[in-house]
Amino acid sequence: MKDCIRKSGIFIGNLLVCASFTIVSPFYSKVAEDLGIEKWLIGVIYSSCPTASLLISFFLQPFMQKLGRTKILLLGMLLECANMLIIAFVPFSSFGIAVLLSLLSRIIAGCGSAMFVISSYSILTSDYPEEVSQMIALMEIFSGLGLIMGPLFGSAAYLLGGFTISCLIISTILVIYIPIIYFCAGPSRPYILSDDHISMKKVAAKPKILLDIGMQLLIMFMVGYLLPTTQLHLLEYGVKEENSGYWFSINTFCYFLSSFFVSFIPQNVSKPKQMLLGNFIMVFSLLFIGPCPFILPEKLAFTGIGLMLFGLSGGFIYVPSMPHMLEAARNDYGYENDHRLNDAMSGITNISLCIGEIMGPIVSAILDTFLGYSMAATVVSVFTLIHALNYMILSDAVTYKKVGDKGQNKILSSELISMKNKNSD
Repeated sequence: MKDCIRKSGIFIGNLLVCASFTIVSPFYSKVAEDLGIEKWLIGVIYSSCPTASLLISFFLQPFMQKLGRTKILLLGMLLECANMLIIAFVPFSSFGIAVLLSLLSRIIAGCGSAMFVISSYSILTSDYPEEVSQMIALMEIFSGLGLIMGPLFGSAAYLLGGFTISCLIISTILVIYIPIIYFCAGPSRPYILSDDHISMKKVAAKPKILLDIGMQLLIMFMVGYLLPTTQLHLLEYGVKEENSGYWFSINTFCYFLSSFFVSFIPQNVSKPKQMLLGNFIMVFSLLFIGPCPFILPEKLAFTGIGLMLFGLSGGFIYVPSMPHMLEAARNDYGYENDHRLNDAMSGITNISLCIGEIMGPIVSAILDTFLGYSMAATVVSVFTLIHALNYMILSDAVTYKKVGDKGQNKILSSELISMKNKNSD
């Protein structure tokens, strides 16, 4: 199997999975509100997806080793298909059934996304270790394309047949693509048959890696924060329900652009600096999204600018985060560059993203209820600024100096030393 076909199959699969996320988010809040579901419960429904993804992340690593990463990848896509099929029937349900179907759909979506994301990142980082940064950048470019396509396709399909038709179409596309990605992906690199294990908890506790986890958590917190209430905020400005997807696409299109731009940044440019820049851009994005009542008039154009800036911030924060975590693990903490480290880092990344995505909708629903959309965004911007200053002080973003792999990789962590001693016995 040619590498280009294999990589393309995974990238396109990622595009379709991401499209399935955003085809729902611009429209579900209004569907739920019409059925009498309150904002706090909408927030809980949104949070159930990353909660399920978080829980399954803790148990997925041994299953990947036993069943193979490709099988987990296929199962993840199958679950995403089932998720879209279930949520398609929510508009025709009574209140209780609608809540039940929504929660079931989101839980299945969370399990499917964890399986697909962790296995795909593990395949690409393990099988192509010399191209880790490029692989992650390309994954995010295709993620951005999927996130763009979801709202645009959703808005077009909404005009044809509403929420249900758009969900059924993407579900059908996912079913058709499953045998295609099975053919393209093929078997991944075999695992080494040993009892070696790298603890995700011990890796995540390393200071530099922990700071980057905070960045990953931040970006998904903000994504989750914007989902439950932004559509309702746009409707208050007079935006038609079927057009709300186009406004969401401003954010996703700018995320695609920033991911594409970051992929061309030379490898010797400080990744912490890139993440810090994205963090500061995010602060300004929140001031515009509200817009902040203390400095800006309440106009729809400012919300559009805020969505644009938020999308730009995402690429600078997320794309460099996992490559930098892998660099820090190898160069600063002595871990070897093999499948165990890649699996552990993929799991850590998914867990941090899930925690952020769980917190975001809940905080959004609570703050919007008590403070209103504009003031809530302003409050969150202050905490985002505090996070940026904290990262600037504690990380090596200001004093960054690239360390070569040579020499540093000879240093083994205590975990790996004990592994080698065990194997030698």
